[in-house]
Amino acid sequence: MLETLAARQLPPPEHAGWHEGRERSIAQHCPYVAALGDDEAFRLRNRRRSSGRRSSVMMLGALCYDPGPTFRPAPEVSRSMTDAPAFPPNGLIVSVATTGSWPTKTQTPALPVTPEEIATDAVACAEAGAAIAHVHMRDAQGRVTCDPAHYTRTRKLIEQAGSDVIVNMSTGGGAGLTTDEERMAPVALEPEIASFDCGSLNFGERVFVNSPQFLKELATRMNAHGVRPEIECFEPGHVWNALRLIDDGLLTPPFWFQFVLGVRGGAPPTVKQLHHLVDMLPPDAHWSVCGIGRAQLPLGMAAMAMGGHVRTGLEDNLYYRKGELATNRRLVERLVRIAGELGRPVATPAQARALLGLSARSAARA
Repeated sequence: MLETLAARQLPPPEHAGWHEGRERSIAQHCPYVAALGDDEAFRLRNRRRSSGRRSSVMMLGALCYDPGPTFRPAPEVSRSMTDAPAFPPNGLIVSVATTGSWPTKTQTPALPVTPEEIATDAVACAEAGAAIAHVHMRDAQGRVTCDPAHYTRTRKLIEQAGSDVIVNMSTGGGAGLTTDEERMAPVALEPEIASFDCGSLNFGERVFVNSPQFLKELATRMNAHGVRPEIECFEPGHVWNALRLIDDGLLTPPFWFQFVLGVRGGAPPTVKQLHHLVDMLPPDAHWSVCGIGRAQLPLGMAAMAMGGHVRTGLEDNLYYRKGELATNRRLVERLVRIAGELGRPVATPAQARALLGLSARSAARA
């Protein structure tokens, strides 16, 4: 019934009016799209992306990248505060995910699990070049918890150490180990960033449920408390969910997407998949990637070549190389070293705040 759109001969992206022509072609030749209502047609129009964001990446043993004439780095933000530090051209935001919900001390003694250990690692990684520390909390038995008291303690210790690293609080809750209300509790602490897992999926042997009702309520609370959502997408359908929430006004710019690739039940950790996800983003969105396990470093390098940003850390990968356990700081240091070779200056927390439209709040809490 539906004509194969991929087989259609469309003008190249450089052609004037290409986006409008593509819309007309799809609407005229696809019965489903032609029958869409005004709301769905509006969403279709928002799928358009600038041809300037197109890039090509190949992995043939080693990572190779040809930027071509249409490459451009991640877009810079228009800042409302004139005293905010400028985001460096081609700058790179490095995030470190210190702990996660599932790794254990038995697997690696370097894993931080107490507020003191997590704060110490966050400060050390910031010194090494990380601008954002994504943190999960554990209880006294080492199990995942969203207890606001643990988040408060960890953030206070980081600030008392004199670090200005951006604290990104998780609302993941361990894929079913906590209730929706418990997961949303950290938002009331008004972190600068909190995770926003933008859809449900199989998660190993579990099901990670993020219902439409939960996402709408979480977005509403984040807006009320001035929290920037880190829109975590584990597969392409999650980007589609985010675009609908953007259309509904529940997610507002600047957008900060985190692609999580390699979870069993999510999208595979390949450069081809990363390229597809980036192509789905709205114009001028900022994005980062974290690969699970052995995919962490190759995908991080691909993101650097594509103009995106990178997440590393023991939440996603326990090894520095095969057979050698990592530490959070060593993983950050490696990315910073590679970024220097690729001409991607590492952003400070203040510069990352400028790009993502954040403002430090430690002074107000003090």
